[in-house]
Amino acid sequence: MCAMITWPWPRLLLHLPYSVRLAICIISLPLCLTIYMLTFSTLHSSSIMILEVGLGSWLFMKRGACVCFFGFMASIIIYNVLKFHAHLWPLLTILAFFDDMIILFIVASATVALRYMFEAEEEARQKAEEGERQKEKAYEKLQQLNQIKTQFIMNVNHELRTPLAAAYGYFELLQVILEQNGILEQSTHAPYIQSALQYCEELRTMVNNVLETIDIWSTKKPPHIEGCLLLDAAQIIMSQVEALKQEQHRIYIYIPSTLAVRANMQYLCNIFHQLLTNAVKFTRDPSPIVVYAIVDDVEPQKVYITVQDFGIGIPPEEIPALFHQFTRLERDIAGTIRGIGQGLYICKQLVEAMGGRIWIESTGHPGHGTSVRFTLPQATAVHQCLPLPHSTSVT
Repeated sequence: MCAMITWPWPRLLLHLPYSVRLAICIISLPLCLTIYMLTFSTLHSSSIMILEVGLGSWLFMKRGACVCFFGFMASIIIYNVLKFHAHLWPLLTILAFFDDMIILFIVASATVALRYMFEAEEEARQKAEEGERQKEKAYEKLQQLNQIKTQFIMNVNHELRTPLAAAYGYFELLQVILEQNGILEQSTHAPYIQSALQYCEELRTMVNNVLETIDIWSTKKPPHIEGCLLLDAAQIIMSQVEALKQEQHRIYIYIPSTLAVRANMQYLCNIFHQLLTNAVKFTRDPSPIVVYAIVDDVEPQKVYITVQDFGIGIPPEEIPALFHQFTRLERDIAGTIRGIGQGLYICKQLVEAMGGRIWIESTGHPGHGTSVRFTLPQATAVHQCLPLPHSTSVT
């Protein structure tokens, strides 16, 4: 009995569909009225109506309480008028009527008050649960940030130290030679300077990637978008990046000279820089690197740009993680190819900021290589953003 009393069936009733709750009240009201009227002459008790008023008040709050209370009142008045054929009822009937109304009023008021208390409790519980969820999300975010920070420190410690030490070593060697001989010979010492500059270029690229990431985090306003020629961006990068200048003999660019996209030229150049330097790092000479762009036949307003190499490839199961921050493949961490794992993350942020998407296609088999593809909206009007440099690698 105690278990039945404490069983939370009133809460369960509130989870029923609206139509079911309404049907319960509609069916129980005439049923309770019928029982009351059949037993009134002998029992003079409104206890059966307490069930209906309490049920309506609990399921529909004020509206249910008013409908049940005043519905019962009107029914009893009509019943007594029809029964006594006069406006003056017997004293016992009048006393029983007012007694019933007072009892039912108290029951309706108390039930509605309990329902309000229950609603307040539910709201407080939901707020507490939402607070716990927000707390868990904040904790997970903090854990992710700590993981990113740890990975960043590890990458910087591992990747920046090698080129920094190598460049410092070359310059220190040149300083010793200069102190001993008084001069540096171009034929003998130029390769040392070239190697030192290459390591400095690697350092600059890594630092620029970190600064670019910080800029992405801190920048809230959308980029300035305008019509830009794809070929312009590719030529600019080919002429400005030293590592790409040396690889021009095997980088083939097939982009129509009039093909334009809606983009930010600085973002577009950065994307080409990241993808082309990645392709150079993961392929060996004379393996070609191909850049091409096509307009989608189904969606002519969309341009597909692809940077394809024929290097070692990427295992398909590891591709999604490469767009996360400071993420590198295990083989690359243990290998000789340096980087901090920010290039593809930066590309993804920049492409999405311009209304496109980016993805990678690779079988993971050496020699099959990797295709990095991204889309941008096509443009009709073109704004000449930057001067067009000369390049002999564009086909």
